[in-house]
Order: sequence, then structure tokens, then C-alpha cells
Amino acid sequence: MKRLSLVCSIIFPLAAAMLGAGAGTARAGLILLDVSGSMVTSSHGNTICGSRSGEVCELGGFIIINNSTNVVLAAKVTLTPPPPDDAPSTFDESSNPSEQDGLTVLGLPGGFTSLQLVFPTPIAGSLVGYTGGPLSTETELLVAFGVGPTLVSGSMTEGTGVPAVPEPSTLVLMVTGIAGVSTSWFARRRSAPGSGPCGRMRAKWKARWSASSSMRATPCRTKGV
Repeated sequence: MKRLSLVCSIIFPLAAAMLGAGAGTARAGLILLDVSGSMVTSSHGNTICGSRSGEVCELGGFIIINNSTNVVLAAKVTLTPPPPDDAPSTFDESSNPSEQDGLTVLGLPGGFTSLQLVFPTPIAGSLVGYTGGPLSTETELLVAFGVGPTLVSGSMTEGTGVPAVPEPSTLVLMVTGIAGVSTSWFARRRSAPGSGPCGRMRAKWKARWSASSSMRATPCRTKGV
């Protein structure tokens, strides 16, 4: 009985905690945004996106946000120049979104440069409620010297791949099943003959009694039974 009480004292608080956690995370609003677009060098040109004016670089990658808490969880965006120019530039850091002229700006630093993604959101300067959309042509690459490339066209579209969070009902069923199996297992352990040290001792004495009638089995008594 004590073991059963111990199981209940562990399982049911755990169920309550998991239910609370599941109820919160299921509404967390994790969004995977696929980033794509084209950027062109200005009349000045630069080696980050082609060395000649008018060359087009491809923008690609992803950003994972929580559109309920206005948080960027991960980012990896690349800017690939046309061959035979330099290798792609990668931007895998992020800053807090800000507001500029009624649009949202999300900066992605990368060494001595910073990719500034500019786009409209339901709340300017915030990612709350945002699920993707077109990038503004104000999107640009800030460079230390000269003028960086600017966006020709691009977008951030909701993709797939963010792990699904179990619904609260699923968690309840899972924990209830664990509790049922644990309770049944302990019940069988208590009722099964020969279980436990005392039961094994009884079985041992019974075997000796059958082998030799001259031996007398000593009953094993458990304190309190």
C-alpha cells in the first residue's frame, strides 16, 4: 500500500505539471520562416555581393520565431554572390526587432556586416501575430565601407519542420496510462505468490518439506502482518 501511495504521489503531480507545460507550449506560436529573395549591387559595387554593379545575389535560409512572445529563436540566412565571386556570407545571429517608418526591422549581424530585413507586420516593430509575408525593398546589407546591396524582391513564408508539441489531451492520456500500468504492476507484485523475500523463503522451505518429510518448515512472518 505504501508503494502504491508513493506511485500516486509522484505520478499525479507529474501529470499536473506536464498538463500545465503542455497547455502553455501548445499555444507558443513557433513559426519557421523560409527566407528567399534577390539582392543587387549598387552603382558603387562591393565584393560581398559581386564586384560589378548590377550583379544579383541570392538570399536564402530560415528564421524561427515565436510570434506570441516576440522572440527570435534561431536564424541562418545566406547571401550568395554569382560565380566566380566570393563565397556566400552567412548570418546566424539576430537582434531584437525594431520599428522603422511603420515597418519591422530585424537585424542579422555577420562579422563586419549586418543584414537588415525590413517587412510589414501586424504590429510595427514586433513579431507578435506575424506568420510571413513579403520583404520590403528597404531590406539591405549594411557594410563597413561603401554601399551594400539592396533587395529587388523577396519574402518570408511559413514553412514546416518545427517539432509539434503534444496537445494537453494527449499528455493526459499518456500520464493516465503510465499511472494505470504502474498501479497494476505493484498490485500484481503484492498478490503474486512467492514474490518478495518472505515469499521466496516460504517457497524454499516448502521445497525442502517435499524433499524430506522429517524437516519442519519455519513460517516466515512479516512484522505487522
